[in-house]
Amino acid sequence: MSQTKRMPMKKMFLITIAAITVLVLAGIAFSRFASTDITSAQAEQIAIEVTGGWLLTSLELEWQIWRWVWEAEVLGDGVIHEIYIDANTGRIISHERDILD
Repeated sequence: MSQTKRMPMKKMFLITIAAITVLVLAGIAFSRFASTDITSAQAEQIAIEVTGGWLLTSLELEWQIWRWVWEAEVLGDGVIHEIYIDANTGRIISHERDILD
């Protein structure tokens, strides 16, 4: 009969924490070297034009599904628009609207 040795829970927990830390730090380091064709100013202009909005409230560059994406929030005419813009092509990936009460 073979006996399998189980890893102690504390050791497994520490290994999991170490792996998560490495992944987070790698993501931070990778994001510092983001190369995009669309600048933040261009992304802002695209978001304002698409929504006809008045005020850009947020603009962030994010890594999503193997590509860089500008996530913009624009306030206009009682609606908050959330726009996702491909950071290399300027193409609108998605446009969500929330009506303010």
